[in-house]
Amino acid sequence: MTNKLGMIVDNIYTVLVANEIHGYNVVECHEWSEEEKKEQLKFFDRMPVLKITSELMDYIENGMNELPEQLLKDIEGKTKVKVIHAWTTVKYAFVATDGQRVIVVNTNESDRPRLKGRLVPRMEQVIYEMTEDIEPTTYEYTKPERVGYLFDPKIMIGLTRKERQKKEVLYYGLQDFEYEENKNLNKIKYYYGEFNYDGLKDIENNTFEQILHRLMNEVKTGWTKAHDKLAKLIVSTDEYLAELYYALD
Repeated sequence: MTNKLGMIVDNIYTVLVANEIHGYNVVECHEWSEEEKKEQLKFFDRMPVLKITSELMDYIENGMNELPEQLLKDIEGKTKVKVIHAWTTVKYAFVATDGQRVIVVNTNESDRPRLKGRLVPRMEQVIYEMTEDIEPTTYEYTKPERVGYLFDPKIMIGLTRKERQKKEVLYYGLQDFEYEENKNLNKIKYYYGEFNYDGLKDIENNTFEQILHRLMNEVKTGWTKAHDKLAKLIVSTDEYLAELYYALD
């Protein structure tokens, strides 16, 4: 069996996304745009492969967190790129999997996952087969006290790239309500009713905060015409969010 810290894979190419804390925005290859493939597609002749725990995978995918010191030591200088006839070494770059997901990371010589990418299905399968009978390497790291994203990234599972992006804008709009000085109860009831008219009878005596949190919880599931309608109502009063939202159509 291959040593768990000696695994190397050849001929990796991926679209690398910079400084992304949301794993769902590190998109799969079928969602790469033509512009991304032209401007951000990177090729690595050789990269180390790590089998890690699902907890560490979450930590890397959904954040810009400091990578474990030992992990950096294990992969240092093992990524190679051939330019013409000369080899160039990338200090900290690697492929990681927990057996369920695969991610490519380049720290850009820092101690954080500054650049992240996905692999084509054929290469993902190679990674799964390489690591199938290998136990994850356990690394020590400090989990952040609070996450840097608005919601559990799992609510984006099953959505298309456009739907995920629109849902993100919707959440930004809903979050803004929490910081309004004038918490207009009738307004938040109106927005709630536009999303879930049948639920109005259940919120008659609720406070502004209770209705807002209920609405934020209810929009977690999927992406429907009701989500789109609510989002368009919310962004209609915010020029910046409206620009973001309608650019996605």
